[in-house]
Amino acid sequence: MNKKLPAIMFYPGDWNKDLGVRALSFHDKGVWLEMIMLMHESEKRGYLMIGDKPITEEMLGKMLGIHLNSLRKTLRNLRDLNVCGYDEKLKTYYSRRMVKDEVFRHKSSDYGKLGGNPNFKKGKSNPYYSDKGNDKGDYNQKITPSISISNSISNKKTLMRAEHSERFEKFWTLYPCRNGKRVGKNKSKKLFDKIKPKEYEQLMIATENYSKSKNASEGYAKDPERFLRDDFWKDWLTPEREPEVKNLKRPELQSQKLSYHEPFERLVHDAIPGKK
Repeated sequence: MNKKLPAIMFYPGDWNKDLGVRALSFHDKGVWLEMIMLMHESEKRGYLMIGDKPITEEMLGKMLGIHLNSLRKTLRNLRDLNVCGYDEKLKTYYSRRMVKDEVFRHKSSDYGKLGGNPNFKKGKSNPYYSDKGNDKGDYNQKITPSISISNSISNKKTLMRAEHSERFEKFWTLYPCRNGKRVGKNKSKKLFDKIKPKEYEQLMIATENYSKSKNASEGYAKDPERFLRDDFWKDWLTPEREPEVKNLKRPELQSQKLSYHEPFERLVHDAIPGKK
């Protein structure tokens, strides 16, 4: 059973930068936030469960006071926009971020219990200091980092890779299909890996703008690999503008009420023998 936590780790910046969350309606955002609160209270933190039983859609509707049909529509939106996950084995919804934070919290706690430099053994003096507390001056001695620090660093790198993979999946889901499908996922992933972290938000904005373009709407979008190559995506940081429809009629022609066919009619008239 999880230890009761008095607070939840909530990052407003990540919430606002998540394009999936931003695409939700105000109603759907409220439902998702309520679900997060319930997941925090769950014994299996991060999962929508009561004890070892999943919270069904009917139960969730009663808990939130929402009509079942409306709730099902919201849950479908959450899954389509990749905002939340669904565990097929447990038959319940879960928060990816909360689950990752929980795994990281447990591992950090376990590593902390093993902390301390392994050269500092109980019952023995510090190997780098004399019994009088003076520095021995042996600065060439290689100090082995503690298990806690080394494993924490490794775990942070693993967490960063997982977050990066999740960002790519959001990009892949948001990118428009071409003729009903997306191709070149592995090649696109390699190009996506070269995107700088500070450019990620701009890339998602460009992808959203491109998905709303005329070519993309008609099913003629570029392959994701071509979109990412040579910084082509930067051309879509602003939405596509619709061409202006100009009035091609000349006011002076309208005032004179001239016929565009008059020269041709005069030519035909003059060509007929006996007519002037």
